Amino acid sequence: MGKRLELIWPNKDKVLLGLEEDSKPIWGTKADLGPQPLVQLEAVGQVNHDNPNELYEQGDNLLIKGDNLLALKALEQHFAGKIKCIYIDPPFNTGNAFEHYDDGLEHTIWLSMMKARLEILRKLLKRDDGIIAIHIDENELAYLHVLLDEILGRRNFLALVTVKAKAGAGVGQESFLFDICEYLIMYGREADLCENLLPRLPQEMDRKTIDTYNKLFIRTGQKDLVTTIEGGMVGSIDVYRHRGYEIKTIANKDRYTDFYGKNLNQIFRTTNPQGGLMKRVIPQLPKDDLISIEYIPTKGRHAGKLSQFFFYRGALVTWLKDSAFIDKKSSNLMKLVKSSNIWEENLYQGIAQEGGVEFQQSKKPERLIQRIIEMTTEPGDWVLDSFLGSGTTAAVAHKLGRKWIGIELGEHAETLCLPRLKRVVNGKDQTGISKQVAWKGGGGFRYCLLQAKASLLNTL
Repeated sequence: MGKRLELIWPNKDKVLLGLEEDSKPIWGTKADLGPQPLVQLEAVGQVNHDNPNELYEQGDNLLIKGDNLLALKALEQHFAGKIKCIYIDPPFNTGNAFEHYDDGLEHTIWLSMMKARLEILRKLLKRDDGIIAIHIDENELAYLHVLLDEILGRRNFLALVTVKAKAGAGVGQESFLFDICEYLIMYGREADLCENLLPRLPQEMDRKTIDTYNKLFIRTGQKDLVTTIEGGMVGSIDVYRHRGYEIKTIANKDRYTDFYGKNLNQIFRTTNPQGGLMKRVIPQLPKDDLISIEYIPTKGRHAGKLSQFFFYRGALVTWLKDSAFIDKKSSNLMKLVKSSNIWEENLYQGIAQEGGVEFQQSKKPERLIQRIIEMTTEPGDWVLDSFLGSGTTAAVAHKLGRKWIGIELGEHAETLCLPRLKRVVNGKDQTGISKQVAWKGGGGFRYCLLQAKASLLNTL
């Protein structure tokens, strides 16, 4: 049996406790981590007051100020196996210095920093279908991928999502190709048990697609049984020819949203199936006129119900209503597309004022976090972010009815996260996804300080 693939670097077997002023690392062991106690500084909104001294046992949302490694260790005993979704946005290690933090650790130091945190995060993940999503760019992506294979298991890799994070017209970059992407690398605690709860996403239907749906059923007429054929596992399939039907081609002048909205249930196009039962059935059907078949499918959304499918001039009828809807707010014709690993929508546009906080180069869009949370959790599930930054993950989780834990070391835990989350609770935050989810305020959280005994990484 061969050895597994793993990264090797100096002091990999040790825990990085901190950096001295000259950036010399301070090494220790897992025993040096604590656990350390949490001290409540403030209760915001609706929280459980039954036993305020037992912060972990109340089931309340937690905003924790302190080093995230020590905080994760403190949470381990009480939250192991309970967190459904972990999203983290660690320093990308670009070598740059930003307003709120430095982003230029020596490469092996960065790996040691991530390894210690990932090992605890794995323990916190829900034991069967918990999912972790890590936001990163190309600087450390490849090394992080191998490190995650080692800690979470290569078989538990779920997806690598490419996120469009910049406009192509930007300036000031001297790379071989203009870099507009960031990445989400996603792993499951047990990948086989993980489910994408957002398998399809709404997208405005483009004109080219609309033009393919160019036929309108006026009436289907009367049907006459022609024959019955055998459909294998589905049993008998009755074949009908229709007479007295009326179908018309939609004129170009009528191909606009209002017309499609009013006639959504009657509009269709024809297609040639690429496989499955329909492809096997078509050669046995009359090629002229309007034909329909009736049978009871054994799988899919029609499973167990007598269902009717149409064929027009030898091709399968595909209904617009099965893949499109009218958006009530925009009145646009939308289609549902399979969720893929390329997110090219401009999710970052207009995020400067989200949450009422400024966090240049680092703030993530609420719509991005919303997609991750809705893809991986149900209302009431726990979401954790141990690199909370300006508080986006906690704000979005709160608005979506999830329980959350956010950890942030820097002063912006108090200057950015705390006031932002207070505005979420009192309903004054109407930025980001607030209008979409009709957010009016509610809920609460506890703001806590981690009583750390060690002076740990002040950049993380």
